[in-house]
Amino acid sequence: MSEPVEQQSNPTVVHVARPLEPEKPVLSAEALRRHERSKDVYPFLNLSEGEYVISAVRRHPIGLVVPLGLGTLLIGIALSILFNYGAIVVLLRPSLLPVVLLMPERQLCLFGPLLRP
Repeated sequence: MSEPVEQQSNPTVVHVARPLEPEKPVLSAEALRRHERSKDVYPFLNLSEGEYVISAVRRHPIGLVVPLGLGTLLIGIALSILFNYGAIVVLLRPSLLPVVLLMPERQLCLFGPLLRP
């Protein structure tokens, strides 16, 4: 039979209790000044107390060309395949099309008889 596995006496995970309301950090006058300036310059940001903007990175619109172009191309290909599916099937698998055999008394189809109106 198998031998019992020994339990470790020292746990590797330590649980630490944290207070519900953490202590507020002491902010320097410089940090408060930067916070106020950031709130004035970027009013649309939700800055917490003491947070400030270090640098703002502007994105050039040319970066949108590749994703929008690729997305438009893929949607165009998908729509083209969707609307031309019948022709694509004919080109790729002509043996799947029903072959109509003309007979003097009636027309037959490999997948069943064709009914004339």
